[in-house]
Amino acid sequence: MKKRVLSLLLVLLMVMSLVPISALAATTYYINGVAVRYDDFSSSPNECWVYANNIYNKIWGHNFTNSFSDSENSLRDLSDSELTLTAAHLKAYVSNAAIGSCLRICNGEYLHGSDGWGHSQIIVQKDDSGFTVFEGGLSNYPYCREKYYTWNEYVNTGWLGGTYSYIKYVKWPGADSYKDPYQPVITDSPVIKSEKSAYEVGESVTLQRNTVNNTNYYWIVLYRNGKQILSTAMDDAAYTLSNPAAGSYEVYLQVGNATSGTITSAPYQFYVVNRIQGEPYIYTSQDSYYDDDSITLCRNTVEYTNYHWLTLYFNGEMILSSNMDEETYKIENVQPGTYTAYIQVGNLLGKKTSKECNFVVKCRHNWNAGEIAESATCMNMGTKVYTCNKCGDKYTDSTPSLGHDYKNGTCTRCGAKDPNYKPQANFTDVAAGSYCYDAVQWAVANGITNGTDATHFSPNAGCTRGQVVTFLWRAAGEPVVSGNVGFVDVVPGSYCYEAVKWAVANGITKGTDATHFSPNATCTRGQVVTFMYRAEGEPAVGGSNGFVDVAAGSYCYNAVQWAVAKGITKGTDTTHFSPNATCTRG
Repeated sequence: MKKRVLSLLLVLLMVMSLVPISALAATTYYINGVAVRYDDFSSSPNECWVYANNIYNKIWGHNFTNSFSDSENSLRDLSDSELTLTAAHLKAYVSNAAIGSCLRICNGEYLHGSDGWGHSQIIVQKDDSGFTVFEGGLSNYPYCREKYYTWNEYVNTGWLGGTYSYIKYVKWPGADSYKDPYQPVITDSPVIKSEKSAYEVGESVTLQRNTVNNTNYYWIVLYRNGKQILSTAMDDAAYTLSNPAAGSYEVYLQVGNATSGTITSAPYQFYVVNRIQGEPYIYTSQDSYYDDDSITLCRNTVEYTNYHWLTLYFNGEMILSSNMDEETYKIENVQPGTYTAYIQVGNLLGKKTSKECNFVVKCRHNWNAGEIAESATCMNMGTKVYTCNKCGDKYTDSTPSLGHDYKNGTCTRCGAKDPNYKPQANFTDVAAGSYCYDAVQWAVANGITNGTDATHFSPNAGCTRGQVVTFLWRAAGEPVVSGNVGFVDVVPGSYCYEAVKWAVANGITKGTDATHFSPNATCTRGQVVTFMYRAEGEPAVGGSNGFVDVAAGSYCYNAVQWAVAKGITKGTDTTHFSPNATCTRG
C-alpha cells in the first residue's frame, strides 16, 4: 500500500514538473574508468535498489548488498543518532564518499534489519552546495533520471518531500569507516541502573550511571506509570530518589556531543511496591463431595498482591494452575479422589502460599442390574455382584432362597417331597365308610401304595409277597441297602428289588428257597402280620391270643398276638384268625 501511494505521488510530481523527465539531457560520467549515463538501464528498472545495483555493478564490477554492517559501508560504525538524516550529516558523509558510491536512505525499522522501505541512488557528482545522483525505480511507474540536490533540499523537500529519517549506508569498494574530522565520536553506550529492581514503599532509590567518553553532558529522564516526572542533568554518578511513590518506573540516561548528537541508553525499569499485608487462605464449604456436585473454592483478598494464583492437585498430581481473579472458583465434572488446593499471592518483594485445603470427592454410584455369582436354591440363599457403571466399584449382596415349588407333592426344582402333601385317593372300588377307606387314603398319601389303575384300588385282590415288602419298605422311608438280593426272580430295576434287599437284610422275610423269593406269590394273613412284626423288631408280647387256629409255637403266634394287641388286625371271628387265608390289598 505504501509503495502504491508513493507511486501515485511520484506521478503527480512528474506531471506537475515544468520540464518532463524525458526531456532532460543525459550526461556521460567517467567513473573508475567506466562511462555511465542515467539511461544506461532505462528499460523498466522495477525498483530503485535494482536500478542502483545495475549502475554500481557497471562501475565497480559487482553488486552491493543491503546490509548495514558490511565492509563497503562507510557508515558502519556510526550510532543511530549519527545516522539521522540531517543536512549536516548528509554533507559530511557524501563529501567523504567516493564518486560512484551508493547512497541509501530509509526509515528506522529498516536501519539495521532487512532492506524494506527506502530509496537507493548512485552519487555521480558533488560540490560544496550539493550533489548529483542517478536514481530510478518504482514498479508501478518505472522511471530513471539524473538529479541534482542541495543538502537542505534533499533533507527537507527532496525525494518525495522528506519521507525518510535515516541514512542507512554510503557504499563503495574499500570504503573506510567514517570519522568526524572535527569532534571525537562517542563510542561508549550510556547505562543507568539501580541496586535492585524492586523497592518497598518508604525506601530510597539510588540510580547510578556509567562514565561515557567524549560526551558533553549527562541527562536523566524518569517516568512513573508511563508519565514523565523528572528531566534533569545528572552531573554526579549517583542520583537518589527519596521516598518515591508506589508505581512502575522507567529511566533513561542521555549523553551527546555535536558530532554524535544525543545518545539515549536502553530503558531501565524498577518498581516501588507495598509489602503484602495478611496471609492467604483458601477453603471449601465441606470436606466431602460427590462427583456430580459443583464445588466452589473460596479465597480471601490479600492487600498489595499482584496476583492470586490457584494450584489444584488430584491424588497428588497437579491438574490446575490458574490465576484466580475472582474470590470464588467453581469446578465441575470432577473425578472421585483426594483433592488439595493452594492459593499463592505475591508481588516483586516476595510471595506467600496458603495452607493446603483438602477435600474428598466420592462416586455417586450408579449400580447395574447385577450378575449372579452363586444361584439361590430352594433352601439356600444365593449371591449377586453389582458393578458401578461410572467407577467400576463392586459390591456383593445375598439373594433370597427360592423355596420349594411343590407340584403333586414333589418340588419341581429339587425333587423334595412336600411333607404336608396329602394326595386324594378317588378309587371307585373303595367307598367312603368302608373298613379300609381311611387306610387306603393314608397309604396313598404317604406314597406306600397306589391303585391298580387310576380309578381302582382292588381292595379284595390278594397281596403278593413283593407288594407287602414294598409297602413296609416305603413305610420305613425307603432305606438304601447295599449288595444284591441273590434271588433269580427279583431282578435289578423291578419295583420290589430295593424292598426285598431291605427285608432280607433286616430279617423280615426270606426267600421261598435259596434262590427264589416268589414276589408274585399271594401272602397269607399270618405271613403279613409276621412281616410287620419283624419290621418292628419283634417286640416282646405276653398273654394268649385267644384264636383256636393260631397255636402256641406256630411261626405267627407272637406276631398275631402283637398285631391284635396293637389294634392292627382282628380275627376273622372271635375265635379264628385264619392265618392261612389270603391277605387282601384292603
